[in-house]
Amino acid sequence: MRLMLRLWALRLWALCALLLAGWAFPVQAQPKDRLVIGMNQLPSNMHPFISNLLVRNYLLAVSRRLVTRFDASGKVVCQLCTEVPSLDNGRAKLVDLPDGKRGMEVTFTLRPGLKWGDGTPLTTKDIVFGAEVERTFIPPPNVMGVEAIDDLS
Repeated sequence: MRLMLRLWALRLWALCALLLAGWAFPVQAQPKDRLVIGMNQLPSNMHPFISNLLVRNYLLAVSRRLVTRFDASGKVVCQLCTEVPSLDNGRAKLVDLPDGKRGMEVTFTLRPGLKWGDGTPLTTKDIVFGAEVERTFIPPPNVMGVEAIDDLS
């Protein structure tokens, strides 16, 4: 019984010492040019239909920005663009593909004044980079390529 009490007392003292050490030696602030994200999940793969992992979704969400999205009624609306492309407004046009099938070429124009959280302007280069990251992990079957015309188109 005495031995158990001594072990508990020793554990209690060790716990107190760890808590006091945490207060005595506070964590130093990291430089502001570094982003550290802690997660305890490793992606087994990046395929969207095999697994739904937080890490994969987080990496894709950080690297890509959705130009359009669906609203509550299921209609496509602009999130980052000025106008949803359509055949009527000329921002979408039918094209012949090399394999003989028909495809569609779509042009988006980004809204002026878009910025990242740190104030850096969001440009089409960021959208192209996000599309390249997405193609690396999850190749969209209906997108052949993404290219920037200028900083906003």
